[in-house]
Amino acid sequence: ATSVLVKALHDAGDRSWFKVVERSKLNNLLKERQIIREMYQRHEGRAPTLEELPSVLFAGILFEGGVIGYDSSTKTGGAGARYLGIGGSTKYKEDTVSIYLRAVSVKTGEVLMSVVSRNQIASVSYQADAFRFVSFKNLLEAEAGYTRNEPGLLALEHAVEDGVYSLVMEGLALGYWGIEDKQLEKQYLSQYSLERAERNVQ
Repeated sequence: ATSVLVKALHDAGDRSWFKVVERSKLNNLLKERQIIREMYQRHEGRAPTLEELPSVLFAGILFEGGVIGYDSSTKTGGAGARYLGIGGSTKYKEDTVSIYLRAVSVKTGEVLMSVVSRNQIASVSYQADAFRFVSFKNLLEAEAGYTRNEPGLLALEHAVEDGVYSLVMEGLALGYWGIEDKQLEKQYLSQYSLERAERNVQ
């Protein structure tokens, strides 16, 4: 989920809204920087300059959270019919993945915003069969089926992207950041309020 979140933050605003820094594998990054210092010390007898090894960027906001639920078979159903030994049926099942995201201020430790996002994973099965006598002693039996399952990763990506969208809009509503075009900002906030009201009704 961390890799999906990093991509979603990069995609938001075409890499112009967020500057993402590495934290999940920070130890690997620090080890590589230590190796660079040791190589300069060993071969040149000095420490690297700031131009050769700049300081690591610090983060102003931490985005934290994770997958908090994977609920199986939240919705199931199907339908079928048969006439003179020939029939067909369809069945479906829906799972739900839920993610939680929060934005934390590095300076104060305050949780600025927190959102929950959900996405459904659909599985559909189609089946057709025939069962009838073609003559006095000869019985015809035929069966065919097809099943389609939505990838779980795709649902996770959608849930994370929706969570990032909600965080951006919540930050806009609370005044943590803004859009230069105030008319456009007002339009976005109005649309987000309608979407949030629809979710609460559902």
